[in-house]
Amino acid sequence: MAYGNPPRQLGSVLKDVISSMGLDSRMARGRVLAAWEDIAGDRIGREVQKSWVRDRKLFLRIKSPVWRQELHLNRNSWCRRLNEELEADQIDEIVFR
Repeated sequence: MAYGNPPRQLGSVLKDVISSMGLDSRMARGRVLAAWEDIAGDRIGREVQKSWVRDRKLFLRIKSPVWRQELHLNRNSWCRRLNEELEADQIDEIVFR
């Protein structure tokens, strides 16, 4: 018995399901936040109170003014490292608040 659709890889099917449910942007934001946690590490991660992504910008609320200043001074480097981790230019700017 022949079926109409040939077999597909699971990853391809999941992408279609995520897209059809309108979850693409949420998944992309989740990947950005997870990548930030990976490159920032535990020490800096403990200083982040809140994080969110909007309009290709990563916003990070930092507890300590000293850490906020240090991170801000290196924001271009952090942005480059984040996009390298994501293997795509998804973030244009990181804003430390």
